[in-house]
Amino acid sequence: MNGITIPFSFGLFLLCQTSAAIWWASGVDSEVVRLVQQDAQYQEHKTEYIQRLSVIETKVESNHSILLKLEEKLDKE
Repeated sequence: MNGITIPFSFGLFLLCQTSAAIWWASGVDSEVVRLVQQDAQYQEHKTEYIQRLSVIETKVESNHSILLKLEEKLDKE
C-alpha cells in the first residue's frame, strides 16, 4: 500500500459524514418536490383565489361604508 495507511476511525468518520450528506440531500429533494407540487396546485386555482379575494374586498368596502354611515348617524344624535 505504498506506506499510506488510513486510521479506522478516520475511515468511519468519512463514511458517517458521507451517509449524513446523502440523507440530508434526500430530505432536501423531497422538500423541493413538495414545494413544486404546492406551487402547481396554487397555479391551478389562482384565478379562483383572485375572484374570491375580489368578493371579500367588495364585502369589506361595503361594510366599511355602512360603518361610516352608522358613525355619522350616531354623531348627529
